[in-house]
Amino acid sequence: MSAAAPLPGFAPATPAAGRVAMSADVPPPGFAPAAPVAGRVAMSADVPPPGFAPAAPAAGRADLRERPLLAVISPRLAEGGAVGGAETLLFNLATLAAAAGLRVEFLTTCAKNHFTWANELPPGEFVRDGVKVIRFPVNQDRDADLFNSLQMRIGQGETLSDAEEEAWLRNSVNSDALMDYAAGAGFDRILTGPYLFGLALTASARFPDKTVLVPCLHDEPFARVRLVARMFHSVHAFCFNTAQEQALAERLFFKGTEAALSDTGLAPAAPATSRASLRERPHSVIGFSLPDFASSAERGHALAGMVPASSRPVGAVLQTAPPYLLYCGRREPLKGTPLLVDYWAAFRALHPESNLKFVFTGFGDIERPEGLESEIIDLGFVGEQEKHDLMAGALAFCHASVNESLGIVLLETWLARRPCLVFASGEVLTAQTRAAGGGLWFRTCAEFNAAVEFLLESPAAASALGESGRAWTLANYSAPAVTERLLNLLQR
Repeated sequence: MSAAAPLPGFAPATPAAGRVAMSADVPPPGFAPAAPVAGRVAMSADVPPPGFAPAAPAAGRADLRERPLLAVISPRLAEGGAVGGAETLLFNLATLAAAAGLRVEFLTTCAKNHFTWANELPPGEFVRDGVKVIRFPVNQDRDADLFNSLQMRIGQGETLSDAEEEAWLRNSVNSDALMDYAAGAGFDRILTGPYLFGLALTASARFPDKTVLVPCLHDEPFARVRLVARMFHSVHAFCFNTAQEQALAERLFFKGTEAALSDTGLAPAAPATSRASLRERPHSVIGFSLPDFASSAERGHALAGMVPASSRPVGAVLQTAPPYLLYCGRREPLKGTPLLVDYWAAFRALHPESNLKFVFTGFGDIERPEGLESEIIDLGFVGEQEKHDLMAGALAFCHASVNESLGIVLLETWLARRPCLVFASGEVLTAQTRAAGGGLWFRTCAEFNAAVEFLLESPAAASALGESGRAWTLANYSAPAVTERLLNLLQR
């Protein structure tokens, strides 16, 4: 694959020889380590990865007066704002690029439901947060039953035939109208993801030399689909969320062209000598930009029903309000919510005197343990301010998912100055928590119990963990920091 020309308005990329090597042990450039927090309690293995100096501005970058044209392609964009983590990330990157002076178009579908992909929203153009958004209809000829059947077989680890993989892609979320528009619009770069959706796979196949893939990659059976391997071998560049996601992509796809193709059973599309090694492709850990926000622990306790409306001083409210753990998002086994409920119930059984509640926001069923039905508080969907207030009032935010490419809710919790409690089997969330010095992690029910006991008995240490996470988030996930990393990648 020949190297793509740099974007108009950008200086040529630095030669590959000067690029940082991809390695799980080498942290991404442009990130700062967690700042020391006075009074922080040292935990076992609580050593953040080596810090690095922020990336210097790219030498010779133009002032963007030529205004490169960037497309951001996403399967969905909810009416009131993004609801899924991937679409939230993609729209976040779009707003940063637009604020930096690029011409940006956010291309998405008319779908609201990520199971049916029915066209429920009107097609057309509008502007949101300074970004031009265009909705296109999802293809109506998709066979949802066939797709769901193939999706289930892939998820169970079954290897499909080439024809079945093509049928899986063809009946995923696709929009011929969107792709035809992109083909005629003259985009300089196309940012798209996540990796397992039809739109990203199709865009990568039609515009490989322009595509910057935001894979949101997980170590799961879908990452072993041969069409996915072909996509990773064809796109121009990669935008990762964490160093752990980057390392996973390296392990699965960046082993050298011949070896990786041999592993997937794909025949090279051209002699290996005519294409750059995958290690030499432009790639960077970019992340997600979060603005700082104000939050109130008192409002959080009131929202959770812990404190009746009163005019008591904040200190009195917090002293008398029962503590609570918090989870926000989808409630399902893949997110680890049943595990969290089981471990919390075990903690309550070991501590019958405890009044520790568990508060949930989001959607999905919760199986309430017998005898503790009233101790789980399900608030359903809440607004952003309400979510941030709940985070500020929580003992800790709990997250037991093992399939994440970036824990955005962890960053939000840290901005609200509270610690996080994550499942150690989730490599990304654990590494993120360690790097930030922003919480604890557990492997077993006993470790969960010990962590909760520690946070309850050591409020100063819990606050220090939250403050450490906040400082790390502000240093690494501010708009200027993420924008600089994004523009550095787009120019290559």
